[in-house]
Amino acid sequence: ELRGRTIKHLSHLGVAPNRVILLGGTSRYEHLNTYNQVDISLDPFPYGGGITTLESLCMGTPVVSLTDDLKLAHRTSSAILSPLGLNEWVAKTKDEYVEIVCYWTNNLENLVQLREQLRGQMEERIAGFVPQVEIAYREMWGRWCRDEKPLPLYIE
Repeated sequence: ELRGRTIKHLSHLGVAPNRVILLGGTSRYEHLNTYNQVDISLDPFPYGGGITTLESLCMGTPVVSLTDDLKLAHRTSSAILSPLGLNEWVAKTKDEYVEIVCYWTNNLENLVQLREQLRGQMEERIAGFVPQVEIAYREMWGRWCRDEKPLPLYIE
């Protein structure tokens, strides 16, 4: 019933039913492998994907995101994309969101090149971030052991 309603809704929006693939439950491997069938991930709005964005990027699939600086839940994906130098994938309006998607679907050669580099960029960024978080945890623990008041920590 849900599949039928979804297909019907998308059809009313001009999406041909044969262009829609709705998957049921899958294993973790199958779930991640589906990113290999996707050219571009579309971050849902009004809420950001978070884990879905991370999964997509780790699998080499770029994500178009719509951000709202006033709401934290709407900035999750843009906060992930920005440190990777992917600010051009973050839209500030719904129209800009559509423009970004259209641009990349019409520039497949550049998209292929980005997809080839994206997974490595993610691995590099994560590899640099994890030790910084560990240092921050040690600093927080040391402050607590010395009975010092908490202070903000900044990770580069």
